[in-house]
Amino acid sequence: MSLLPVTSEDVNEITEVAQSGATYLKENFMRIIIAVIVVVVLFKLTNKLTEILERKIKLKQVKKNKTLAAVIAKAINIIIKIIILAGFFQFIGVPTSFIVTVAFGAILVVAFGLKDFMSNVGASVILSFSKILHIGEYIEALGVEGTVLENQLLHTSVLTPDNKIVFLPNNKLVSDKIVTYDRRKTRRVDIDVYVSYDNDLRKVSETMMKTMKLNKFVLEDPKPYTIVRELDKFYVHMQARCYVKAKDFWQVEWSLPLDIKEDLSDAGVKFLKAPIIDSD
Repeated sequence: MSLLPVTSEDVNEITEVAQSGATYLKENFMRIIIAVIVVVVLFKLTNKLTEILERKIKLKQVKKNKTLAAVIAKAINIIIKIIILAGFFQFIGVPTSFIVTVAFGAILVVAFGLKDFMSNVGASVILSFSKILHIGEYIEALGVEGTVLENQLLHTSVLTPDNKIVFLPNNKLVSDKIVTYDRRKTRRVDIDVYVSYDNDLRKVSETMMKTMKLNKFVLEDPKPYTIVRELDKFYVHMQARCYVKAKDFWQVEWSLPLDIKEDLSDAGVKFLKAPIIDSD
């Protein structure tokens, strides 16, 4: 591969540029050093001020949507830093028109090169202002269940019941189905029971009803009830349903199945002992 020839004019032009740059640095060295120090200090102050702002917004949003705090604080942080950088370049003698041109070009390059990043940021803003997610709320999304810890620019962190932190991408989260469990005062608990056809189904239903009514967390209104979900060839699928306060859901979800199993066993109910594999 042949290289383009370098003429003496090119060499002279490069030399002139280098000399101009060296002369500028020599004449403005202290000015540039001072400007850099000021920028560093202002950046640190900006970070500190936006942290304070974020905390204040969160305090005001305790009973509302605290996810707005991080987005607003970060947006303000970025805007202030852009203004500081513009002032820095102007202070050291860079023409304003050049700053605007370079900034516009940089924005286009960054926007094109970081499409996924910008998509996540946009999704974060949508999630925040639409109040779809609330900090501390229990949700199900993207195949994950857990409590929302934080909504950041790129992802939303969720704490699962087994104490794992899962980071969900905002651009996928905003386009997926999100199930929230804490916005209603009550939740329904469903307990599935598989029994053989040898049982008296009315007796099974009455026993489960009695167990639910004796549980102190089960609400009287709406009333608990039982249904037959399925009449399979080999078993009967029954289900006990009751309503509890949202804060008591997991307590009942974990304890009621054991109570129902013990009471049904005491009543002589025969359960399906093993899964039936149908060769058909």
